[in-house]
Amino acid sequence: MAQTPLFEAPRDRLGPRLHDEVFGALPSLTARALDVPEVAVAVRPLLERGWRPAQLAARVGALPVGGESVPTVVAFLGELLSRDAPQRAWERERAARELERAARAGQARAPASEQSRTHWAAEARRSLGLPLQPRPVAAPVTPRSCATCGAAGEFFVTRQVRLCAACVDLLASGRARLAVAAQAG
Repeated sequence: MAQTPLFEAPRDRLGPRLHDEVFGALPSLTARALDVPEVAVAVRPLLERGWRPAQLAARVGALPVGGESVPTVVAFLGELLSRDAPQRAWERERAARELERAARAGQARAPASEQSRTHWAAEARRSLGLPLQPRPVAAPVTPRSCATCGAAGEFFVTRQVRLCAACVDLLASGRARLAVAAQAG
């Protein structure tokens, strides 16, 4: 099924569909008053320059229209002819932003060298009065031995009791019991 074109009426009027898209949000008497050749002559060049009917409707809908609205709307549409369509203005602003971003990317500073960072960190520490010595490294913790066989205890049972994997398996099978109270004391 073919879609109906925007310009369905003779050149001296807007088609009903287009007229409704642009002026449909206005009061019905005002919309009917705007269905004249002067308005059609003002709207067509805007559409040809890239304005969308909804964009025109939003701008015309914000106008204070009353009894003599045709001259007001025609004058306003004439002013819109001197402006760029919103899409073109957005594209121009976007291109300007991309050029500015590219220019900033070309002027970006390189990160400081390791020597420079070390120098400035040392300078900051000196100004703060912090010691320049590195922190002492803690002694490695040695694992406790298994409470039943003496091997390295990998599993925590209580604060004093650790078990190795073999002893845990033995306890899990039920073949042995651990008297925690007797060994802890």
